[in-house]
Amino acid sequence: MKAQKNTKLMKGIAVGIVPLTALIVGYLNVPHPTSAAKERTNFKRTKVKSALLEEAPKPNTSAKGIELGSKLRYLGANLPKKAVKPGDDVSLDFFFEVTDNLDRSWRMFLHIDPTSQGRRIHGDHHPVKSKYPTNLWQKGEKLVDKHLQRIPATAAPGRYTIWMGFYIGDERLPITKGDKPNHDGSNRIRVGTLTIAQP
Repeated sequence: MKAQKNTKLMKGIAVGIVPLTALIVGYLNVPHPTSAAKERTNFKRTKVKSALLEEAPKPNTSAKGIELGSKLRYLGANLPKKAVKPGDDVSLDFFFEVTDNLDRSWRMFLHIDPTSQGRRIHGDHHPVKSKYPTNLWQKGEKLVDKHLQRIPATAAPGRYTIWMGFYIGDERLPITKGDKPNHDGSNRIRVGTLTIAQP
């Protein structure tokens, strides 16, 4: 009889623990403004000094008026002026201004799409070489994400269009301001073009 009571007691405890555990896990996975603000304030920006800009950038290509999530303004990019070749490592610089704090860590997607034949080149990455996640970006900051993109050795020669945006899983940071053709209506910013020459 005593064993049965103990068994029922243990089952009752287990039943109580499951929702409590779920509640704790759920709490940890939800962004909390207070802790996010504290983390943002305490972050040592000397670690990412090279990414922070004191003056407005002068990119060689821009899509004026593009804003994402009403919190991030796209200022343009520096793209190669000359044709690149398959196998090359290509420097792509993206410039942003933070108009309001972001409480989530968004990843950047990069689609380099052929205008005719060939396959898409992917360049998804965490901004600033994973050293400065977007949830730490501070309102008023201007910054640059310097990305080194490897052009596959099998890339077909031709003209490519570069599209960029931010995502978490299947969710994209929405474009809340800006007109086509500066974006495609699917929350992708049209950055510019890249020419891949014959190897």
